[in-house]
Amino acid sequence: MPRARKLLRARQLVRWLPALAGILGAAGVSVLGLWRLRGRDGGAGLVFLALAISAYGLHWYPGHWAYPGPIYAFEALGIAVVALLVVLDDAPVGWSRSLPFVALIAGAAFFITRFPSIADQAALRAAPRAAAAAAGLPDDAVVLLPYFDPSQPDRVENRYTPSLRPVANEIVYVRKLARRGPTRAALSELGLADRPVYRFVPDASGRGGALVPFE
Repeated sequence: MPRARKLLRARQLVRWLPALAGILGAAGVSVLGLWRLRGRDGGAGLVFLALAISAYGLHWYPGHWAYPGPIYAFEALGIAVVALLVVLDDAPVGWSRSLPFVALIAGAAFFITRFPSIADQAALRAAPRAAAAAAGLPDDAVVLLPYFDPSQPDRVENRYTPSLRPVANEIVYVRKLARRGPTRAALSELGLADRPVYRFVPDASGRGGALVPFE
């Protein structure tokens, strides 16, 4: 087991490093460029960057319960746009005119090649909600998604998306814990103990499944 955990950590590190390097690179270019532009914008760009970081740190992360954090691409989008504007501001005229066009073409090509994967992921993540709609669950129902197994993060079941927070008169999707007792206790803490509770049991593909009462 210790060796398996080491291999898992090494694999996760290899997966995270490219995204981390890209985010840090965009951040470095943005901060450097905004520092050089402070004489023209009065430091407004640096203030905006500091406020954006504060908003993520103080609002997004503490309030984003029941989901393993925001997606890095969207986190880096704002700072990447700032970095691009800084690069365009300092680039030669030819580069500044052609770079947006090249970026637009590259973005369209990337989207077209990735669209089948995006559609497949959307269908996968919607499987519990599709099953709830097909079963005609009441609006106050709770659907327990399969337990997230940290030792197997690539399992299909781990990609199902929970609700952001319990909301009245809406079906709530939450992660099932490893054991029944702690799951019941967690539902009570969330104020969901009096609602009808069902387990989503995925099929072999993970893109369909059935709902069974949780007792």
